[in-house]
Amino acid sequence: MADVRNNFSIVRHEAISQNQGEAEHIEVRRSASVFYNSCLAFAGKSADLKATTEELFKCVTVVFQALNISVTEWLKMTDPTQLFDHIVHLSLVNRFHVIMDVSIIHSGEQRTLQVNRIPALHNLVREVYHASLAKYLGQVVKAIGKDGATGAVVNEVVALDKKRAGKLPEGGDAQLSLNEIQCKSFPGKTWRDAIEKDVSLPENITVSATVAGSVCDDLNAVLVDTKTAARPLYILAQVSAHVLTYDYELSENREASAVRDVCFRATASAFEGVWPHFLSGFLFINSWIEEVVNAYMSYIKMGIKSQVGNWTWMAEGDRSATLEKLGNIQFTRFYGHGMSKEAIQCTSGRQVSDTSFVSNMVRLKYRDVSNCTSLSVSRNEALIRQILLGNELTVDPSRLMVTLPPMYVVPPMYYRQVEDDKFINIAVLGTQFARKVVSLVDRSSSLQATTGATKNATSSWSKGTLANYSAFQDCYNNKSAHLHEKLNGEQFDDAFSVMASMHIAFEGKRDYERDYVKKSTNRMRASNAILYKRACLSLCTARGAAQDANTLDYTTAYAACLFGAANAPSFAETFDCKPEETMSSIGRCYTG
Repeated sequence: MADVRNNFSIVRHEAISQNQGEAEHIEVRRSASVFYNSCLAFAGKSADLKATTEELFKCVTVVFQALNISVTEWLKMTDPTQLFDHIVHLSLVNRFHVIMDVSIIHSGEQRTLQVNRIPALHNLVREVYHASLAKYLGQVVKAIGKDGATGAVVNEVVALDKKRAGKLPEGGDAQLSLNEIQCKSFPGKTWRDAIEKDVSLPENITVSATVAGSVCDDLNAVLVDTKTAARPLYILAQVSAHVLTYDYELSENREASAVRDVCFRATASAFEGVWPHFLSGFLFINSWIEEVVNAYMSYIKMGIKSQVGNWTWMAEGDRSATLEKLGNIQFTRFYGHGMSKEAIQCTSGRQVSDTSFVSNMVRLKYRDVSNCTSLSVSRNEALIRQILLGNELTVDPSRLMVTLPPMYVVPPMYYRQVEDDKFINIAVLGTQFARKVVSLVDRSSSLQATTGATKNATSSWSKGTLANYSAFQDCYNNKSAHLHEKLNGEQFDDAFSVMASMHIAFEGKRDYERDYVKKSTNRMRASNAILYKRACLSLCTARGAAQDANTLDYTTAYAACLFGAANAPSFAETFDCKPEETMSSIGRCYTG
């Protein structure tokens, strides 16, 4: 899978940088290409912190409103309310969020004010990187504040961010009217006054606030309790983080692949909710591909139900419960490239043509809030969008959801011109997708923690079902002892999921095959062989390779192919396996 990810990174890079793909919304897509390429130039070398922050704060254009931040004037500010007004404006209009993200959301005719807490910078990296982040943050503060950023002030800025990072979010989510906000030094009227400097609000507008208590605590800690130059410099450092975070992420590795991935995320962030649609357009993912993948998903779900219904080794009660669970499984895939007028309204006017990454970011983030508000997006949908920007075929056991990202409909995972040989895609996409679905109903998924500790977990399967399943595992471990290490329970569960998925892929191949293929014994044997080879190759991993949600460890991948293929339909006939050979012995371990 590491090779597949790297290949996809290159394909994606070429498509975006050259503005390939479907031509819908061509002007905005051209802006996306310009922005992406400007990021590549910026991120390809270490940033000049002084020049970058000066350009960011002074960024003035003819059409788009710039940040227009005077560091000298900000260092003179002593009124917390004045700084609060600036923070609200930067978030609402410029979309450079500090402490909080303030947005006006619309759903139909209703408008809502949404306030979300922005994490401290130290919350965005693992603890092992805190020292390097503190050092980099200090350099940024020094570049911004110059002589005003003394050693003591720099240390105070870093300490302020660490203090915010160490405080657990509290206050929960709240739905209240703007006038009801109780936020110590920043009551509802202060919020209304700040926001209405940019846009008028209905008197009864509702505020949807996430961890409202923590937002208030942060505002007071930064704007009220901090008295020194650390106050404005901390705010300006967070503004700068919108650009410099990409430089920091690459400080230890500026290989081409790392730069590509960082700039992909930067572009996704700049174009927000429309980006998943644009990405599908860049990758030529059209409605026909969407329909085919939808059909595969439906087929896989039906195939698993049919297979589970025939699991005679499973007690009737366990089988019924498993089938019921399968009925609740949800599939989510990549977005289509088409969009509504409402979705594109805020993006259509934000075109860039500058080679400067900093200037382009300011232009793209700017909002005319009187005419452009954000569409309402649930937390679940926001999470799915994030998953779909990644490369992992993910499983969410809590919601019984399997999510398919665009990488799985790009070669070599998916070939588009295979009208007569659809099994080529079923072998990979079908096997990979089906094994994720099966993992939601296998032994591991049936574990119910009785004490909160995994080692003390018990299975909801009956003793008889568990005994039969354990017999499969014991038999396989015995027959494969000379090939690889003994599998533990979790490893065998993965191998079992692959075996079940190969059954489904084979049945799919038979259903999709043309009549003239079915009439040719040689063609059937050859295509069966390719099916199993492609399915197994998609599981391959090197010894010691880094694992992710898609990559099995070496032993499990090896076992998954052995157990899966040996027990798959027609495998022995296809490869002329003799009864005394190892694969034939493994094939006798499972009696499904």
